[in-house]
Amino acid sequence: MPSTTTEKQIRDGEDRSPNLRQLRVMLEYLSRLFEQDLGDSFSRVIEEFRAGDNVAECTLPEDLESCAWGVADLCPVQIISISD
Repeated sequence: MPSTTTEKQIRDGEDRSPNLRQLRVMLEYLSRLFEQDLGDSFSRVIEEFRAGDNVAECTLPEDLESCAWGVADLCPVQIISISD
């Protein structure tokens, strides 16, 4: 039976597979820009960066632009888009 990797193993870096390293990077990026919406289980832009009351759009300072590009590049469902 194949073993499963736990969230703790991922956080602690116990699994060194490329996919899990990519997941760790994505989780780090996501935590800087998004938070879990407990009402519907989807992610939303953290309040600090929201464009008005819209939880799906944001305005970012320059120092987080590369983070946003990283999240968009790593998103497996390609739902994140970036525009000027």
